[in-house]
Amino acid sequence: MPLPYLNKRVISNYFRTDCPRQLVLLLYPHNKRYEPERSALGMPPKAVGRTGMNALTEEGGRWEQAKLQDLEQTFGSDAVLGAKTGNDFQDQKLVDVIERAAPGVFLVRPAYEVGETFKRAMTIDAMSAQYDLAFAKLIPDLIQVIDPIAVGRIVEADGTVHEPDGRIGLRVIDVKMTAEPSASYFAEITYYSLALAGWLHDQKLADKYAVVAEAAIWPGSHEAAAIVKLQAEKRKTACQATVEELRGALDIDIETLEIDVFAPRLRYFFNVELRDALKGPWRDQDYHVSTACSGCEYLGYSWNPSVEPHAEHCMPRAAADGHLSSIAFLPRGARRALGDRNLIQADALANLAPNDQAFDCHPKLRATRTVVAGRAQSLANRTSSIPLVREPLPYSRVGRTSACISPRTLMSAVVLRWLSVSVVSPRSMIKWSGWMPKCLSTIPAVQKVSGVNY
Repeated sequence: MPLPYLNKRVISNYFRTDCPRQLVLLLYPHNKRYEPERSALGMPPKAVGRTGMNALTEEGGRWEQAKLQDLEQTFGSDAVLGAKTGNDFQDQKLVDVIERAAPGVFLVRPAYEVGETFKRAMTIDAMSAQYDLAFAKLIPDLIQVIDPIAVGRIVEADGTVHEPDGRIGLRVIDVKMTAEPSASYFAEITYYSLALAGWLHDQKLADKYAVVAEAAIWPGSHEAAAIVKLQAEKRKTACQATVEELRGALDIDIETLEIDVFAPRLRYFFNVELRDALKGPWRDQDYHVSTACSGCEYLGYSWNPSVEPHAEHCMPRAAADGHLSSIAFLPRGARRALGDRNLIQADALANLAPNDQAFDCHPKLRATRTVVAGRAQSLANRTSSIPLVREPLPYSRVGRTSACISPRTLMSAVVLRWLSVSVVSPRSMIKWSGWMPKCLSTIPAVQKVSGVNY
């Protein structure tokens, strides 16, 4: 029987969505080995993804290779140790390259195991054995090898941080295409760093090497990397950038981690959230449909109208259960506060007046009590409408928020269900802009609401 399988994507997704249900589903990957187990557990298949998501993933891989090549071109091939196929860097075993890890070099895509030292340091060794939890290899994009005199702080496998002690420093750097790294990315490099610290002990290398606490993200930018710009400026004057100058430029490019914040959070994930996910049936796990779910494979939104969502995907499940997250934009905290009052279904909320005390249990509910109550009633009645204003608004209501639309407004309230966001060329966009008014002109409701004849 396949074991639950933890990889860095599972952790990254959980830190992005905070969804226990998704966490359990991702612990059983979609592959030939795990499909029988998924079927036995009644787990749903992956939904059809959003248009453009695969393109973004592929572009992220190209961006990573571009940054690694920037590094090689500026620091030199002798300082960038990696296995290449053509121009692309491939994975390599850290144990095979660690002997060449002298200060000043970079190890590209080094793979290493999550070992027993890390599990003991996180106090998850017993849990891992109890649930037969398997760990995927970790492969950061880069490990920078730092001279002992340049090491700032050192982090151990349990997340404790202390001053340098003369060992060679190893700093994890991960390349991301996004310009603003999210908490999920910092969670990844925290995991890389603590597991690497444990791996050094497992390999009897901890007396020579230590993991630097200042792990980093190399984020995306519309401009060239600082190391590339420095090299170009130097070449204009027929000079060569020194290693110290290049390191300074690299420090401008990267964004370092506050590991003191993320290490305790990662420990909580392993000891509480992951443990809860492993010990309970997946159908009993909490979930909350929100905008954070837009990239989830189990959301169940019909990005492709020809594909019917699975009944266990979260949107159909929420609709069938009358889940409170069916109410648009209801925060997770507000739903839990209502649950403490035994209000767990949208129908129960629909029966409450906007001035009911239940809406005082959460700040968001107090601020939007009328809107939330109205949305719950619309769900219960299966109706939704935006009334047209036939008469001018009284002076006392001018400037106030209204749910009505004037027939004279130029704003359209129609959202086409089958229209989804996609990556298109400028030529396609020009064609679309010419076609859209013709399409809208065939919809009487659009003419009626907008007051414009296309």
